Amino acid sequence: MKNGIRNLYLAHVYGLTEVILLSAYFIRVLKINQIIFKSVVIVYLIAYVVDSFLITGYNSFNGVLRLLESFLFMAFCLSYYFKLYSQENIFFLERSMSFWIVTAVFTFFCGAFFSFLLGDIILSSSSSWAFHNMANVLKNIIFAIGFFVGAKKNNYQNG
Repeated sequence: MKNGIRNLYLAHVYGLTEVILLSAYFIRVLKINQIIFKSVVIVYLIAYVVDSFLITGYNSFNGVLRLLESFLFMAFCLSYYFKLYSQENIFFLERSMSFWIVTAVFTFFCGAFFSFLLGDIILSSSSSWAFHNMANVLKNIIFAIGFFVGAKKNNYQNG
C-alpha cells in the first residue's frame, strides 16, 4: 500500500493473466483431450473473475482461488511428466526446453501452494512471502536454463 492506496487489484490481474498464458502453453504441450482441458480452464477463469469482483473483491487477497490455481497447474505439470514417461520419446530430458519450462512451473506452484494455503497468516507476518519469493527466484533460474537449452538447440518443436 502506497499513499493509502491498495494495489491488490494488480494481483488479480496478474493471476488472471498467468492462468491464461500458462494454460495456453499447457494446451499446446499436453495435446490431450482439448475439450475437457479447455473446459476446466474456462470454468476456473469464470470462477476467478466472479471471486475477484463479487465474492472476495478486487482489494482483497483471493487465497482460495490462488490455492486452486496452484493445484491446477501442479496437476498439469504432473500430466506432462506422466505423458513424457509413458511416451519415452525424449531421450535426453536436459536437452528438452519444454521439460525445463514445465519443471519451472511445477517448482513455482509447489512453493506457491504453501504460500497461498497460509496466505492470511503470511500476509500478516514480518517475513511476508519469503517462501513464495524463493520459489519464484528458483522458477526464473529454471526458466533461464530452459530458454538457454532452447536457444542452444535452436529447435523449438519440443515446447
